Amino acid sequence: MLPDPDRTRVSPDDPELSRLIRAERIRMLFASTVPVALFSGIFAVALALLVAPQMGRTLTMVWAGLCVLGSIMRVVHLSAYLGSRNRASPGWLTSLNVVCALHGSLWGLAGAFLPVQDMVTTVMIVATLIGACAVCTFTLQAHIVPSMLMNLPLLLPASLKLFTRMDAYGLYGGVGLLSLLALMMFESRRVERRTTELLWLRFTTDRIARERAEALKLAQRHSAVKDQFLATMSHEMRTPLHGILGLARLVHNPCPASWARSPKRASRSS
Repeated sequence: MLPDPDRTRVSPDDPELSRLIRAERIRMLFASTVPVALFSGIFAVALALLVAPQMGRTLTMVWAGLCVLGSIMRVVHLSAYLGSRNRASPGWLTSLNVVCALHGSLWGLAGAFLPVQDMVTTVMIVATLIGACAVCTFTLQAHIVPSMLMNLPLLLPASLKLFTRMDAYGLYGGVGLLSLLALMMFESRRVERRTTELLWLRFTTDRIARERAEALKLAQRHSAVKDQFLATMSHEMRTPLHGILGLARLVHNPCPASWARSPKRASRSS
């Protein structure tokens, strides 16, 4: 069983691993900014045009304009992040939390002005807010804090507004939205922990592979040094060994002058 990532894998004992995990987590949080900002602006304008006859054109257009500004703010924040040389800085996560909270609050204004007596308009607005909540949970699943700061102001005003109906429909809708919000937060927490485990395994595996490659290079370097040493020693020892072997042969075998004076050599010559 894998150890608890909060206690073991992301610890001050390994600051390099913690930095890599934080940088990758921040990158994942920023990855879907452009499509989310684009569809956020489109659906805000579409919803405003749809409910303008019931809620008033001025109010809905102002709300849609604020949501579009929130989308532009997300894109500008992304541009600043991409242009930074220190993308692993914890400050990017802090600023993203602020941006997500502001963007969620702008969308949550639709729930704060919810016309609870008009069930058709209410259902359209609540359905749109639920869809936005699901998208936020999916795109911000790498960390629970920005997901929570986005979803809480997005759904909480609508759920509280539904309770003001003081009937079964309002109670059902308010409790349903709060239950959905709690479920989204639970799922975000679970996915965040799983993401931490996967990132830990990924970077640990990369580190092991890098260390093995470095160890292999070191072993190959040592082998080359050993081979060079043996070749050098073989060359340096060959000449004196030849001399020693020659002297040994001279000591072992008589020289030609002694052969001429030996009786056996003299009898052969006569």
